[in-house]
Amino acid sequence: MGLISRLRRITRGRIEAFLDALEDPALIVPQLIDELADQVKVAANAEAKSLTAVKAHQRKLDEATGRALRMQRGAELALAAGKEDLARQAVALQLQAERDQQSLRDMLAGAQAAHAEARTVRRQLAAELESLRARRGELIRRAKAPSGPAPARIASDGRRLLDDVARMEEKAVDASDAADAADETAALIESDLASRQVDDLLRDNEVQRRLEDLRKQVGGPG
Repeated sequence: MGLISRLRRITRGRIEAFLDALEDPALIVPQLIDELADQVKVAANAEAKSLTAVKAHQRKLDEATGRALRMQRGAELALAAGKEDLARQAVALQLQAERDQQSLRDMLAGAQAAHAEARTVRRQLAAELESLRARRGELIRRAKAPSGPAPARIASDGRRLLDDVARMEEKAVDASDAADAADETAALIESDLASRQVDDLLRDNEVQRRLEDLRKQVGGPG
């Protein structure tokens, strides 16, 4: 489970369910507050890193956009000067830059989504920390009040308390799902190899088509 996914599981309901299961919450709540404060810092750091990634992808996208425009202009000038080989190379580079643009747009969208999620989780944890601090006394009194069967004892085995909080009601991933994922990955790899050969043919055809269009625009030889 990724960092943000794990942090997202630290919710008020799970925190209270965890406290309800403790035999002596008075000893645990201060540590829980300290750990939650640490995780707020971790989430803030993840948010900052994801914002850096957004800016980096945006910069690369801008560079690819500019490169595509320069290669297009270069191809026009080369063809006008009768340098068809140079024009062909420029068109090929233009196509590559356009492909890079699409890939970078997808990466930018993913980075923006990751940043938005990290920001949401950081705000969620900060709110839970504020709530836990404000309700510290009430939570301890409520957990200690007798209400039905005695709560289970949660042993201290060196794990962080928030790890136990995040695991409340967690379900294991079925082994068959992992096998299905492996089969799907193999099929995707095989499909990708075939599509690359098709892409090469399409690229060469597109280069030729664009050269023909440029010839018409600049009045070059047919």
